[in-house]
Amino acid sequence: MIFLLVRGLPWIIGIAAFLACQWQWTDARIYPWPLVVVLGAFCVATSLIAYRRLPLEELVSKMAPAVIALVSMGFAFLLVESPGSRLALSIIFAGSAGVSLEMLWLLVFDPARYPVHGLSRLNIAYMPLSVFFTSLGLTGLVYFLRVPEWVAPLVMSLLGAASFFLTSPHTHSKAHRLRWTALGAAIGFQAGILAIVLPVSIIVQGALSAMLIAIPLRIRRYASDPVPKRVTAWTEGVSAGLLFLTVLLVSRWA
Repeated sequence: MIFLLVRGLPWIIGIAAFLACQWQWTDARIYPWPLVVVLGAFCVATSLIAYRRLPLEELVSKMAPAVIALVSMGFAFLLVESPGSRLALSIIFAGSAGVSLEMLWLLVFDPARYPVHGLSRLNIAYMPLSVFFTSLGLTGLVYFLRVPEWVAPLVMSLLGAASFFLTSPHTHSKAHRLRWTALGAAIGFQAGILAIVLPVSIIVQGALSAMLIAIPLRIRRYASDPVPKRVTAWTEGVSAGLLFLTVLLVSRWA
């Protein structure tokens, strides 16, 4: 019976997260308590799945990016207004919680079905997503609630450092990991400044911030074996540059 309950936790938490999001949309005055309850349930579910099966340090490194992603999405609940955007955010929020727990369950109980580096790759995807939603929330707080502008660069710097530190391959040395963490903090700081000074929409600011983190995260992959082929590097580099310029050039500037 206990095993069946643990096996169902990814679905239970995912469905509960979606219902909590719908409850949150009904009354802004209850923010953020439905989301806080879901986050707490997610952490409890994580502990139950990994109990006595994963070392604490490994569990934190594998699941902390998911927690950061959920917190950043909850932050973005302050700004989303249209029904379509609310539904999309609810699905992403609930899906992220459910998929992360499912990956953890496979890693612990059914490693034969666990995708190779599944959680590591998922966590790397979470980081630009977290930066995007955090940028939205911070920009909204600065614009509408007159929060001090220095808060945005500070928070984004911490998030940038966490993005590189938590997703660093275990094969990298401590010095290598610290260098990339410092680079992430510097990139996050710049992204926080751009989110304040660029006269573009909040969505565009979030997208640019996400790309500023995503591109170096991908570049770091070239420091690990097996190194991707040169044609892959050129294709990814040109595509990333074109995407960044396209967002800047086609966006509406104030």
